Amino acid sequence: MKNTKWTKVKNLGVSSKIAIWEDGNLLWDEIVSIKSVGRQRVYDIEVANSHNFVGNGILAHNTYIFGNLGVGTTTPTHKLEVAGDIAATGFVNLSTREAKKDVVYLTADDYEQVLAKISANVKVASYYYNSESECGGDSSSPYQGEDTGGVILSKEGRCARRLGLIAEEAPLEVLSADGQGVDLYKLASFTLAGVKELVGQFNGLSV
Repeated sequence: MKNTKWTKVKNLGVSSKIAIWEDGNLLWDEIVSIKSVGRQRVYDIEVANSHNFVGNGILAHNTYIFGNLGVGTTTPTHKLEVAGDIAATGFVNLSTREAKKDVVYLTADDYEQVLAKISANVKVASYYYNSESECGGDSSSPYQGEDTGGVILSKEGRCARRLGLIAEEAPLEVLSADGQGVDLYKLASFTLAGVKELVGQFNGLSV
C-alpha cells in the first residue's frame, strides 16, 4: 500500500491500529490486547474479540491468505501445498449436485474405454520422492523386499516405498489441472468406472 508505514509486531501495543479485511474492504481496527505466548516471535493479538496469532512475522490465524500457502515449502504452486505426509481422520471431496454444473454421465461405451485404458496403459510404480534424501538406492521390485504390517519397506532401511502412478504415464482423465499430479478423487472414480464395466462383462457371460 502506497505511503504505508510498516511496523514490526514486537513494537505494537494496545490502541495500535492494524489492517483487517472485512467484506471485501480493507479496514483499520484497534488492538485491545497483545501479548507474547511463550515462543520466540509468537504473539496473540486481540482485535474486537478476535484472536490473531503471529509467528515469525506471519499472520497465521483468523486471516485471509491471498495466493498459495506452503507448509514445509517456500515455493507453493497450489492453494495449499505441504512438503511431507499429512495425517487426518478423513478427507471429503465436495460433491453435491448444487455445487456442480455441466454434469454429464458416462455411457456404456465410456466404461468400456476406461477399462481398456486401465488394462493396457496404466502402470503402477513404487518409488521415493527426490526430497526423501534419507531413502533410496533400492531399484528392485518392492515385493521382493521386507513386508511388515502392510507397509512395503526398502531393502536399504526402514524407508517405506511409495506406491502410485507417474503423472507423465497416467491417463489424462485422472491428472490434476496442471498435469503435475494425480487427482485421487478422479482416480477413484476412474477405477469405479472400470469396475462397473467388469461387472457388466461378468454378468453377460454364459455359464
